[in-house]
Amino acid sequence: MTPAKKILIVEDSEDVRRMLVRLLETASYSVLTASDGVGGLQTADGDRPDLIITDLNMPRLDGVQMITMLRALPDYDHVPIIALTASGGDVLTQATEAGADVVANKPLDVRWLLDTIARLLAESKPRQSRAGC
Repeated sequence: MTPAKKILIVEDSEDVRRMLVRLLETASYSVLTASDGVGGLQTADGDRPDLIITDLNMPRLDGVQMITMLRALPDYDHVPIIALTASGGDVLTQATEAGADVVANKPLDVRWLLDTIARLLAESKPRQSRAGC
């Protein structure tokens, strides 16, 4: 039996974080959480998630900054990242430029999120391989 894929949720809203945890655990994922980008970096460093879902507007270290820092680390060049925001606009472009694989506005369609997670995990391989380097 293969171990459950680990997903890190980085979200400052406790309600949204709890909802995502329930959803993902029901879908048989192992779930880690952090309430801001600083905690997200620390948790990612210690637990090596297979996929990261992050809010973009957070205190201390926002999602774009966290994504940028993760993508600079060799161990995280291949980890899929889904970036979420209620704001939309330029922050979505910034998240894509920082290295998010998928960006989306809240509120989320649950089926879309689960399908996107499954697709990203299935496609996950080093970014260098995708770029042909």
